[in-house]
Parts: sequence; C-alpha cells; structure tokens
Amino acid sequence: MASDKVIHLEDSNFEEETKSGYALIDFWAAWCGPCVSLAPLIDEIAGDMEGKLKVCKLDVDKNMESAARFGVRGIPYIVLLKDGKEIDSVTGRTGKRYLKTRVPSAQNWLLLLTYEGTCYHGWQVQPNSPTIEETLEQAVKRLTGETVKVHGAGRTDSGVHALNFTANFTAIAENFKTAEKWRVALNAVLPLAADFHARHSAVGKRYRYLISNLPYKPPFSLNQSWWVSQDLDIDLMREAADVLVGKHDFSAFRAASCSSPSSVKDLRVIEIFEVRSRHSTLQIEMEANSFLQHMVRIIAGTLVEVGRGYKNVEDVAQALENGQRKQAGKTAPGHGLYSLSVIYPEGMIEWPLEMLDN
Repeated sequence: MASDKVIHLEDSNFEEETKSGYALIDFWAAWCGPCVSLAPLIDEIAGDMEGKLKVCKLDVDKNMESAARFGVRGIPYIVLLKDGKEIDSVTGRTGKRYLKTRVPSAQNWLLLLTYEGTCYHGWQVQPNSPTIEETLEQAVKRLTGETVKVHGAGRTDSGVHALNFTANFTAIAENFKTAEKWRVALNAVLPLAADFHARHSAVGKRYRYLISNLPYKPPFSLNQSWWVSQDLDIDLMREAADVLVGKHDFSAFRAASCSSPSSVKDLRVIEIFEVRSRHSTLQIEMEANSFLQHMVRIIAGTLVEVGRGYKNVEDVAQALENGQRKQAGKTAPGHGLYSLSVIYPEGMIEWPLEMLDN
C-alpha cells in the first residue's frame, strides 16, 4: 500500500498527501474497543481503484472535532477522499459504489440469564454433555455465524438452576447492534465497556436454596427443590446460621476438588425464610464476596442436619474452627440451588427491575 503514516485532518500538508489520487482514511478510535482487521476491505477497494489509492491513518483522539465532520461518533468509519475533500461516492472497475463505510467493530455484551438446570451438566463446556455455556455459544453462532466464548460469573454444578446469572461475550454481529435486537434471540442483553468481565468484575454473589419440608413428595418440585420429610427446627437452623456469618476460613464447607487459592470468604448474609410457594416451603439465602465449590450446598446440608437434630449449634462452630470437612454436614443436592444474583460495584450495572426474576 502507498502510505502507513499517521496524519491529522488539520495538517497543512494534508491536501498535498491526497492530490495524487484517492485516499482511504483508516479511522482507528481508541474508545471503540477491539476492531476487526481492515486489510481485506482495504485490499478490495484498492484493487477496484486500480492502485489509485493512498492509505493513511487518522489520529482520531488528537483531532476529534475534525473527525466528527466525517461522521465519526465512537464507531470506526472508512471515508474516501479526493484532493483532501470527502467524496459522496466513487465507482471502481467492478462497478461497486463506495460510500462512507462503517468498519465492523467487536462489542462486549452482558447477558442476564434465568435457566432451569435439570437437563444440563452445569455451566462449563464438557465433552459429550450439554452445558449452559455451550448452549449459549451455539445460539450466538446460529444467529451470527461467529464462534464466541461466553464468560460466566461462576461455574454452576450439574442440575443447578439460576434466576439472575450474568455472563458476557464479544461479537461483531452487524445485524445485532442494539440490546433490543439481541433480546429477540437471547434474554436480557446489554452492551458493556470493553474491559467488563462477568466473573472478575463481580464483588459479590447471592444464592438461594429451596427446601420442600413436607411429609409427602411434592410432585411438581422434585427437580426444583430438596424434599426433606422430617420436621425441621427453623429457630435452631437460624441460630447455627448466625455462627457462620462473617469473614472466616470455610475449609470445612468446601468440596475436596475445590481449586480456589483461598478458603477465606466473607459470608455477609444467611437468611432463612418460611414460605408457601409452588416449589418450596423453606428458602435459605446466602450472600458473600465469593463462594468455594459446593460451599452453599454444604452449608445448606449442615443447617438441615441441625434442623433435624443430628447436629447442634456447637457442632457447626467446631467445624468452622477446625476446618475439617467431616465435621460439617452432607452436601445438599444441586437441584435445590439457584444462583440468585451477581453483585457489581455501584454504578457499573443497573438492571431494569422488570428484567429481574425473583
């Protein structure tokens, strides 16, 4: 190509640079996020123009006002100029008309997900097993033809459900430039800053565990809550829960396969509600800065054992202090667990209330 120098529209020699032919100005806007390669488009236009093309780069950051005259509004554009002036159109040897051309740019999108996890083997992609992550990636590919990586805020286990789980992905998708269009095919999608990450940007998570404490098997909630037929002492369960609130080493409440580098977590809230809903009579909600693998389910299982009378409050305190997994209760089944919400710094994300499922 003829030139690779960076120029500014106000440079005194700009007209001289373009007098010899058409100039293709490559608008690289730093605030636009990652852009696709312009090389194929530049080569195509250059070929059509039979070499009468100069390729320059415009420093948009240094001269935003001038750039705005050529239509730059935070999205990269290609503009054809002759003698230093923008031309309305030009026809190459193939008869194509080149007008002001938008350069495809990748955008970061946030998903707010609600899913019923009974038929899925958790979040993370696994060979020969359906997962939430793989299902989303395949859906995006069907819509756009792009192969994307969907980043979840965590990795839910097999059979675990979610109400307000977050994930993000980056896509070019020229036909899906607004959240409204994405929602037609995917639920609750919002555009994000390029550096947002659904997992690493989070400052907290909240889970809900559902229990059907009934003497008979509830036929419509066997896959949505944990059926416990024995009467539970709710007051004792709440007393035991209070022992766990705060910043502690939760080694006794983590799975043997947990890979977290630290077992110290800040368990901000444990709340136990008696309810009458289709899927449960008892709900345990927990919020922490983050959770260890199976931590919510082990705590729920331990509290149920306290409610049954198999353990007492002192047993829970001892397990927390000693860090021995065998001193805590059994792991509650995954189908009673729901990822309720992912918490981000104030002002980063504000969900419309009508989008939240409670």
